[in-house]
Amino acid sequence: HEQGTKNAFVGVCLKRGFNQIAAILGVLLSGKAYVPIDPKWPAARCDEMLNIADINLLISDSNTATVISKHKLPVILTDQLVNDGDSRFVRQPGMHGDDPVYMIFTSGSTGRPKGVVISHHNLLYSTAARTNYYPESPGNFLLLSSFAFDSSVAGIFWTLCTGGSLVLPGMGKSQDIHELESQIARHQVSHTLCLPSIYSLLLRYADPG
Repeated sequence: HEQGTKNAFVGVCLKRGFNQIAAILGVLLSGKAYVPIDPKWPAARCDEMLNIADINLLISDSNTATVISKHKLPVILTDQLVNDGDSRFVRQPGMHGDDPVYMIFTSGSTGRPKGVVISHHNLLYSTAARTNYYPESPGNFLLLSSFAFDSSVAGIFWTLCTGGSLVLPGMGKSQDIHELESQIARHQVSHTLCLPSIYSLLLRYADPG
């Protein structure tokens, strides 16, 4: 984006779905770093993240943007974009390994949430480690983690970098065992990452097939 420096942080506040993943990739392609903001979080937490990260641009949609409506910063609404050749995001060559790729916030359970900056090198190494260690790359990865938690990075980038597909359950469906069973069967899911308690329930109640 023309506004801000090359490595400026761009907030992404979208519900789970195609636009969320597309927004992340668009930010990275433009040479910026993304800050995931879960729209289910309290408004006060979202406000604090925007301030700490010094975000100068937000990607959201007409419904979700109300979470951070009091901030007077530029917003790109994904549901109002028109494919008219407007290249507000332009690819920036010459990115370096030490440049930030995203900022993830801690839970704040032991104090004020902290923004942890991850570099391109960090992301490259962690993704390469999974590719080298695990014998099979994801064919279809069921993404259950919120994209505002670091565990989501494993599924998103490991899958996309090895040519797999992401399966994105709708809002509120990530702990519905019967819905997950249906998604796994319908999309022939090969990999997922989830809490042991969820996995245990899947093993107990889902059709073994």
